[in-house]
Formats: sequence, structure tokens, C-alpha cells
Amino acid sequence: MSLSFTDTRKIYIGGLSQGGVGVFDMVARYPDIFAAAFPICGAGKSSTADRFAKQTAVWIFHGADDDVVPVLFCVNFIKD
Repeated sequence: MSLSFTDTRKIYIGGLSQGGVGVFDMVARYPDIFAAAFPICGAGKSSTADRFAKQTAVWIFHGADDDVVPVLFCVNFIKD
């Protein structure tokens, strides 16, 4: 008997700051791989959201006082 605890249908991705940028990039490039994503203080091209919006749940976190990565990058995903 072989045990496996990996369910390849439920892969989650998350990252902080530059890692958050990577999260947006990865879900746009590989939308069929991820069940959910949680970018924290990241940035991405909101024009790519249509690639993953209907199949990958995304929970975006970004502090309004972030002086490194403008919060507008995440707000644009919510508006678009």
C-alpha cells in the first residue's frame, strides 16, 4: 500500500512582497495548476486576471501604508 498526501488538484500558492509579484505571475502563466492563491503586498498586471479569474480563487492582502509596493497594484485587480 502506498500513501500519498499530495493532492495535485489542490495546490495553493502564496508570497509576500516580491513573492506576491511571483504569485500573480505564476497564476497568470499556469492557471490550471493552482486551486487558490494569496499574494501579500504583491503586484501584477491586472490585464492578465482573465486568464485565471474563473478557476483560481485569489485572496489579496495589501496594507494601505505600504511604501515599497503601491497598493494600487492590488486595487486594480479588484476594480477590473
